[in-house]
Amino acid sequence: MKFDFNEFIDKARKPKNEKFRNQLYVFLICFGISVSLWFLINLSKEYYSSIDYPIIYTNVPNNILLTNKVDSVLYLRIKSKGFNLISIKYFKRHKPVKINLGSLKLKKNGKTYRTRILTSKIAKKIAIQLNLSDKLISVSPDSLFFEFENIARKKIPVKLNLIYSFKKQYQLYDSIKIVPDSVLISGLSSVIDTIKYAETINEKLDNLEKNQSFTLPIIKLKNSNVKYSSYDIDVFIPVEKFTEANIDLPIKILNNKKYKIKTYPPKVSVTYLVALKDYKRVDAEMFSAVVNYNKDIDINSEKLKVEIIHYPEFIKISKVKPEKVEFIILK
Repeated sequence: MKFDFNEFIDKARKPKNEKFRNQLYVFLICFGISVSLWFLINLSKEYYSSIDYPIIYTNVPNNILLTNKVDSVLYLRIKSKGFNLISIKYFKRHKPVKINLGSLKLKKNGKTYRTRILTSKIAKKIAIQLNLSDKLISVSPDSLFFEFENIARKKIPVKLNLIYSFKKQYQLYDSIKIVPDSVLISGLSSVIDTIKYAETINEKLDNLEKNQSFTLPIIKLKNSNVKYSSYDIDVFIPVEKFTEANIDLPIKILNNKKYKIKTYPPKVSVTYLVALKDYKRVDAEMFSAVVNYNKDIDINSEKLKVEIIHYPEFIKISKVKPEKVEFIILK
């Protein structure tokens, strides 16, 4: 009887006949067994395949830096039975191949050092490392090329990118502290020589009314191998509440040995800002207001400028009144 495949397909779509359904089940089971046996027979044979593995370079000498783009992948040609190849290629994680650069023999060429590794010479180590001792046939590429330069180092200041404002009556009590205030950078001299400072990211603080402590990261240079001794800095902003105060000071005459001079007025009023916690520390003895009279001043000059040459470091002078005083020379 001639087998009609189209008729078989039509019946398979709508298997109403019980006898046919049984025949269909038997056929499918036999077909599945046949396919499985075919796969088992073929996968038990040996095959060749190329599998890629990532590379990790270890023990790079501390005093030099890789400058060329090195290979990041090795292609291993493996011979094994089909079962193993499928497992290795598709189901097992490909562990990185570790290549030790600590014992490289470098050849100097101007400012650079060059060398290469023949992968055929390290194939056995790679096979042991990946448990492929009886499977590895070859490694590609056949050579790994390296170019190095000496590492340059330089100390640079940190540039703080900070914008801040204070709540009414509050001000900066002392200078802003950053730690560290400078960093040591290392990398290629051609890159290091162009770097003048290490810059932080931008930060903005508004309406400050108390001390602030925080950390800011340093902006790293893009597409460079520059390393920093620190990648962030600690910032401290001392904030205090200030009040305004006044003090009257007698005016002293400097550089006058010949004439008797009187100023008008004889005193000046100094307006200053002081932190509330330091208000009681202020004393008139801490100040010194002077006018400077010497032989270079024209005797017909009408006024002398008042200078405050001594005052407490914890205050901020905002006004001196008057700024200039009249004087009389008594003969």
